Amino acid sequence: YRRAEFDERIVKHWILPDLQTQIELGTIGFLPRTVPVEITPDQVTLELLDDEGAPTSELVQAPADFVLLLTGYRHDMTLYERAGIELEGPKRVPCYDPATMETNVPGLYLAGTAAAGERQERYTLFVENSHIHVGRIVQVLTGRWPDKLGTIPARRYDLPTEAIQAN
Repeated sequence: YRRAEFDERIVKHWILPDLQTQIELGTIGFLPRTVPVEITPDQVTLELLDDEGAPTSELVQAPADFVLLLTGYRHDMTLYERAGIELEGPKRVPCYDPATMETNVPGLYLAGTAAAGERQERYTLFVENSHIHVGRIVQVLTGRWPDKLGTIPARRYDLPTEAIQAN
């Protein structure tokens, strides 16, 4: 995450408390003031940013089985370009197969608002209506549709009830 902390004016109010709880409990890792530099099959290399958000040239390696590229509504298409994803039209929409979410780069998939391009003028893709993208990707990778997808009952956190209710 490029900033030091989440800005509650920007993050959706119904997502932030759960996200903060998961970070505090260690179920979600949080690497603030970083930008991705390289993604390999087993890790992500991140560059640390200073207090003003400028690169420091200090690199951190984070082990990763999978990487979710969460770029928000105004996507920085640099990583897409560096990965070789073709971008089409003035909105720079990534070239991908909507049935599988695989881009023109074999083995590289998109999910969520990333599939809409650099910017959406009429918002059609949101985190809330993009769960199906995950199902399409999982089906390609595993050969079957996931048992549970994008529903509250699908969350299986190993948390005490008090921690969940605190949200």
